[in-house]
Amino acid sequence: MNAEQNTTGNSTIESNQTAEISGAPGNAAPEKSKQSTGSIFRKLRSQPMNGLDFSVDPDVNSFLPLLVIAMAVLLLLLIITIPAGCNTFFVHGEPSAPIGDDIPDQPTETGSSIDTPGSHPFADGEEGDVLLPYDENIQIPDESRLNSTRAAVVDVSTGTIVAARLSGEKMYPASLTKIMTMIVAVENLPEKVSLSHKITISKQVVEAMALENASGVGLEAGEKLTVEALLYMTVLQSDGTAATELARYISGSEKEFVVLMNRKASSMGLVNTHFSNCTGLQDEGNYSTCRDMATILNYAMNMSLCRQILTASSYTAPCTSNKGKSFSYNVTNALLVTKLKNEYPSSVPKNVTITAGKTGWTGKNSGYCLASYAVAPNGHAYIVVTSQADNSYLDCIKDHTYLYETYVK
Repeated sequence: MNAEQNTTGNSTIESNQTAEISGAPGNAAPEKSKQSTGSIFRKLRSQPMNGLDFSVDPDVNSFLPLLVIAMAVLLLLLIITIPAGCNTFFVHGEPSAPIGDDIPDQPTETGSSIDTPGSHPFADGEEGDVLLPYDENIQIPDESRLNSTRAAVVDVSTGTIVAARLSGEKMYPASLTKIMTMIVAVENLPEKVSLSHKITISKQVVEAMALENASGVGLEAGEKLTVEALLYMTVLQSDGTAATELARYISGSEKEFVVLMNRKASSMGLVNTHFSNCTGLQDEGNYSTCRDMATILNYAMNMSLCRQILTASSYTAPCTSNKGKSFSYNVTNALLVTKLKNEYPSSVPKNVTITAGKTGWTGKNSGYCLASYAVAPNGHAYIVVTSQADNSYLDCIKDHTYLYETYVK
């Protein structure tokens, strides 16, 4: 599973499990059973019980309809009285969303994602543990006002989480994962000119992403794009193929790149975050928390190139086909352009301007996730991260509007 829909700039993937209802059709009772039933009723008719005379028609066939009806009524009563929690014995559908420790911990990676912090041209992020702490006067948002299960509100000026609901509980981040993909890719570019290096889209990656129904703009095998273009496509368009090709360019394989992602998370102090891929595709080993994702977004916004990518409203990605034909992909920030301005203008928060954001969705496992960065008129910045909204990105945006308007002072 992955995140987002093509019509909104971020395509989505979801693996729908077909409900299975099991049951055997009723079988007509064999003749031997009829005779046994008849003999029982004949005996009952001849023997009074507690002063009552059971007068029953000796014709066995006349009792069978009554017996069938009685059994049907008893079966119906049995089904009705079965506790709701036992329904899984009859209907098997998509598993419910994970809660906290339902997501098992994965081994922590060790080591450093770059040789020496700052030694690479774009490695201008902070060094060491940068996990955002909770404010001593942390506030708990009203659960009845939120569509999302979890939330974190960060005061960027103080570097603390000022409001939170279950922000330390593990969740599936879906395509919010790509924020870390961007960080690790940017920090590990060997030189500035690397941004202009061209990468040829491989058939292997295209087919793998198609098999997973991953989000993207429809990149085809043989097309050539620059590293810079793939970075923008990874974040603005949530393109799974672009993210994977970046991973392969940096580390030789996605598997080795994910090792760098986990080492980076560990060095940042994110003990409740683990990655199993660079795209956010649904996997039990790909998890985080709202608090950790807020830390990751805050880290990215302190890196010059990552900030430039995250705050871009659109980008033209030059491309050359395998036949030498030149053209461009025009990608846009789905949160800033497609959703806030075009789809949900009435839901834009009134007291801040959202300047960066990333969406994510992989079905009911992750729900709708959203990480956003906003600036108040006085220049004061905030971050909000939410996860596990049930219905749509509109629910996420309403939550962010409520949280910004409530906690931005």
